[in-house]
Amino acid sequence: MAKLYVKKKKEYLFSWEKIPGNDNQRLIEFLTQNFSIEWVKASKIEKNDNGRTIRVTSEKNYLSLKLNDEKTNVNLEIDDGRTDKFIVEMENGELNIYKKGKAYIREKSKESAENLDAVHENKVATWEAFGSAAHDSFGRSMEDVIQSVSDKMKGKVFKKDKPKVPVTEKEYQDLLIQAIKKGDSEKELNMLVEVVAEKKREPTVIIEIDVPDFRICHVCEHLNDPAAICCIKCGTLLKSS
Repeated sequence: MAKLYVKKKKEYLFSWEKIPGNDNQRLIEFLTQNFSIEWVKASKIEKNDNGRTIRVTSEKNYLSLKLNDEKTNVNLEIDDGRTDKFIVEMENGELNIYKKGKAYIREKSKESAENLDAVHENKVATWEAFGSAAHDSFGRSMEDVIQSVSDKMKGKVFKKDKPKVPVTEKEYQDLLIQAIKKGDSEKELNMLVEVVAEKKREPTVIIEIDVPDFRICHVCEHLNDPAAICCIKCGTLLKSS
């Protein structure tokens, strides 16, 4: 077995220049959802230290976000002792704050670990959701982590595997030769097609029967017995053949 790393993209949080201001609500929602801090909804948000520190305060609680000297990281400190760190990127003249993407580890086979593309995307999505939930619920109970995973996966539609194309044994052998010539393996071909048994054709049986020469009524065109004199449908005298 080998360790498989599943990377998650960084997540945009807010613009440093827009706090306090237009991004106040983004900051409040992030702190509420990721740290379960309810008091921030009725807090005061301001900047200190020449714009290098954001302070969020209420009557009894506080937290701070401090920009480092290099303007590459922001350090979060909450009054209950929790801390976290975020990355800073200069974009279009603004300091944008991001939650760093995480690399979640999963034990998988060597082949899967060397080639993430070989892992089914449904599994990758599940690992990402669980890893993200575990990170977001840091310091909370396992029940909270499981509930967070459930919330993240709710309504998510996984892609279903495409059905394999049915082929006959002869068609399969022809495709295998083409695949080998192109450098593909038999395993890759088997992921796309499946051999199905050819239906046996029943032998054709020809039965010869003698069909009598019916007498056709020239009026109603009804078929009458060869020995009939008059049409049994309209009574017309049948002409001699």
